[in-house]
This record gives sequence, structure tokens and C-alpha cells, in this order.
Amino acid sequence: MERTISVRGVGSLRKKPDYVTISLELEAKDMDYEKAVAASSGQIEELTAASCAVGFRMEDLKTSSYQVRTEYRSEQDENRNYRQVFDGYVCRTGMRLAFDFSVLRLGEALSAVGACSVRPELNIAFTVKDPAAAHGELLRAAAANARERRRSCAKPPASGWGSCCGSNTTGPIPLCAPVPPSARKRPVFG
Repeated sequence: MERTISVRGVGSLRKKPDYVTISLELEAKDMDYEKAVAASSGQIEELTAASCAVGFRMEDLKTSSYQVRTEYRSEQDENRNYRQVFDGYVCRTGMRLAFDFSVLRLGEALSAVGACSVRPELNIAFTVKDPAAAHGELLRAAAANARERRRSCAKPPASGWGSCCGSNTTGPIPLCAPVPPSARKRPVFG
């Protein structure tokens, strides 16, 4: 029976964030559908105007989601039974403003949003502009770590490992000799 040893690499990467994304969630509610949609459109226009006023382009502020739903509230009737009563239409809009990270630029964007009558929920994410390149660097670090671990596994211990058939850097190291029974026992922790 052929035996193998698999070696896995672990990579780590530290990079300063060079990109920021501000996610904004807006909500408009009205008993009338058309008024709720109009209020939502007004919120989007106000945020767009505020971001353009501090130097962003109109297309920098993107809609990431748009949802219209009905909302209900529970009311108790004269028999103390609860029932759902229509409470209006809710338009929920997700917006996203992403740009190269700069403390000054982030402050301008947040000040512009803060000056609006619209009060969106905010989430600020700091990230890297090119995540694919960062992922590639991380994979290269993990591959280098795996190669180093493989080299240390390729050196036989003082007791030897029997006859080794060979190894490669892309797969497991096959071993021809069976593992002795003493090596198969698992330690007991107590």
C-alpha cells in the first residue's frame, strides 16, 4: 500500500488599505406608494448633489440595492385578538461611494453626508484597491511556506522513514514503506 505525506502552506499578508468604500442605507416610508418612491428619489438626489459639491462625480455614487416592501403593525381588536394592519410602503436604497483612500477625502465625504437632511445608516470599509493582486501575493507566500515545509519533511529523521520513492513540489511525497504500528498510535490527552 502506497503512503503519502501531504504538506500545506500557510501565507500571511499585511497591506495598508489604499481604498475606502462608504455604504449608505436610505429608507423612505409613506402610506402612498408614489409618495414613498418620490421621497426615496429625493433622498438619492440630495446625496448625489452633496457628494458632487465636494468633488465627486455623479457616477461615483452608485446604487447597490433597491427594495420596495409593505410594512404592517400589530393591533389589538376589542376581543383582544391581534391582527396585522397595513402601515405603509417602505423604499430602502443601498448606495455606495468608493475612492482611493485619503483621510482628507474621507472627511470631505462624511461631512457632505452629514450636512444632508437625509440620515443614512453608514458603514465604512477600508480595503485594497486590487484584491486580486493581494490574493496572488498571499498565494505566493503560502506556496513558499509549503515548499519550505516540504524541504524539512524531505530530510529523514534519525530513525529514517524507510524507503522513500521520491517527492515533488506540487503534490504529496509518496512513501513505499508501511508505517510501523508504534507510529500509528495516537497520543492520549488527559
